[in-house]
Amino acid sequence: MSEEAPQKLPDFTKVFPNEKMVSQSNIQNIQSYAYATNMNLADLKKVFSEYLGKQWIEVDIDKETKVKQHNRGSNTGVTGR
Repeated sequence: MSEEAPQKLPDFTKVFPNEKMVSQSNIQNIQSYAYATNMNLADLKKVFSEYLGKQWIEVDIDKETKVKQHNRGSNTGVTGR
């Protein structure tokens, strides 16, 4: 019987070493990072994906969840746009 090492999250503070991190927070054990960058979303996703490696995949959320998240942001004044 073999025991696998527990999965560990990567150090997200090192994902974008050439960009300025403007904030980092931990609220109810949820880590959040904000960067000041001129990179477009496609380039950010590419760098992030390369940093994480092939064992990580992007999973799209269903339409109902997207609508709920959008409405939740609209109620707080944050729209993600």
